[in-house]
Amino acid sequence: MKCTKLTCAAVMATFAVLTIPTLISAQEQAKQDHHAKHHHKLIDMGTLGGPASNAIPLLNNKGEMAGGSATSVPGNPQLFGNGGFDGLVPFIFHVFAWRDGNVTDLGALPPAAQNYSNPGEINERGEIAGLSANGIIDPITGLPEIRAVVWKDGQILDLGTLGGNTSYATDINDRGQVVGLAQNAVPDPFSSGTESRAFVWDDRTGMHDLGTLGGPDAVANFINRRGQIAGAAATNSTSLPTFDPFLWEEGKMTDLGTLGGTFGIPNGLNNRGQVVGQSNLAGDQISHPFLWTSPGPMQDLGTLGGSSGVALAISDKGQVIGTANLPGDQTSNAFVWQNGSMTDLGHSIVMCSASPKPSILRDR
Repeated sequence: MKCTKLTCAAVMATFAVLTIPTLISAQEQAKQDHHAKHHHKLIDMGTLGGPASNAIPLLNNKGEMAGGSATSVPGNPQLFGNGGFDGLVPFIFHVFAWRDGNVTDLGALPPAAQNYSNPGEINERGEIAGLSANGIIDPITGLPEIRAVVWKDGQILDLGTLGGNTSYATDINDRGQVVGLAQNAVPDPFSSGTESRAFVWDDRTGMHDLGTLGGPDAVANFINRRGQIAGAAATNSTSLPTFDPFLWEEGKMTDLGTLGGTFGIPNGLNNRGQVVGQSNLAGDQISHPFLWTSPGPMQDLGTLGGSSGVALAISDKGQVIGTANLPGDQTSNAFVWQNGSMTDLGHSIVMCSASPKPSILRDR
């Protein structure tokens, strides 16, 4: 089960911020006696020489972890590139890998010491997809150009773009297929740059544009073991386009629709091709968690009595976890939804790992 990338919470912000941190649990679980008691150990992974590291690392089922950490090289707080800590921790951030108690600085595109990098996801082979600055200033935005990259076999691979100046990777499956967003060379009248497109990449055929749902822009957020891809795309070309979630499979992009509003996004995809996320209702004033299962339509999972909620992830068994408002909309609780029933988990923090089992950290 994978959680949503934070920038997936607003696709419009995704195109602007170009940083894809991910909510992943850093828990380590061990069974040590005949009573199978669970003992949790907090491990300080340190930094890469700077004062801070990301608190939202990525974890696979082999216990390998990826995250971002400050190096000792000062960064420019006026530019994107400090792993989400711009202005707070003004140092260059690099992706790190943690394996068997050892932390390795995976660097960035050359000149690595001066460029920042940020992880998107790690697969079961320990390959990491993410982004890196390339040392060039984008003449359109005045910000560092960034590229979708993959760290594998001790090397960093620049995945390129679709003809524009920017790309980044959001997910990688165990087959080494990577998805994300890449700009092409077509001017976008509704942004300061060119069109942004969802892509899929593999090391045999390179990067391919997945298309859109009728508008100029799209982003791919998740790819499962079967190569199915979930993302969001514009359905029209206006200053405030409708964005619908999609499922891409075997060359076809399927519009998953919405719950009546003009905005919906995916936050999770399982290996059965089921998609969860959040969608605006008619009028675009509130949003509800949704579940989409082929052939559709989208299912409204409801709330815990309040007006809004969001589905964050789904297991291969169809268990959905998320958060929803209570009556009065002053409080939200975690929930698990299964077989048509939503269970209130109380005031909890929902976290996810690469495991298909939901993980809930309760306040006690």
